[in-house]
Amino acid sequence: MENGDDSRFGAGLVYEDSVPLAWREVGTGISTAEILRTHHSNERVLRSFAALEEYRAEAPDEEHGHGAHELSRLEFKLNLLLEMTARLLAEHVSMPVAVPVEMSSAGIRWRSRTAPPVGGILAVEVYLNRAYPTPITLYGEVRKVTPEAGDFRIEMGYRDMSDALRSWVEKLIFRHHRRQVAHARQQGRT
Repeated sequence: MENGDDSRFGAGLVYEDSVPLAWREVGTGISTAEILRTHHSNERVLRSFAALEEYRAEAPDEEHGHGAHELSRLEFKLNLLLEMTARLLAEHVSMPVAVPVEMSSAGIRWRSRTAPPVGGILAVEVYLNRAYPTPITLYGEVRKVTPEAGDFRIEMGYRDMSDALRSWVEKLIFRHHRRQVAHARQQGRT
């Protein structure tokens, strides 16, 4: 979805979903080493999401023969094993409550029962894939807090985000948008 109400939030595509999210104030005491470790971890998690989303949607055709069929069968079994493992892991991971989230390449918005101060520095953990219950952690500065229906809508601009991590976030947003478009087309056919 396009976002046009705030140019600082980011032009272009915006990831919108209801996902588990937790935030905490961190102040300015974040070390460069911690930021680099977090960026590396985020890139690994987003790379894993991309790999999990890659699958062969169509059945193997006859020209590729038995080998393609066997590969498809093995891939299905591996995906099933990953899904079962993720379910077991999810039972042991205490995930936060899912909230409406909007995420662009420049910032993130979410709803919360409590609000940080505008200008506060936060660490936000976002669980973007229920099949892989590992969060990405985003650091940023609170730009805006708006009371909304008994809660608060919080907008945070990213801080100290590496170009590589920003690229992975943009890829995630694009894949999410592509799935939404495909789903909308499919709904139009039914």
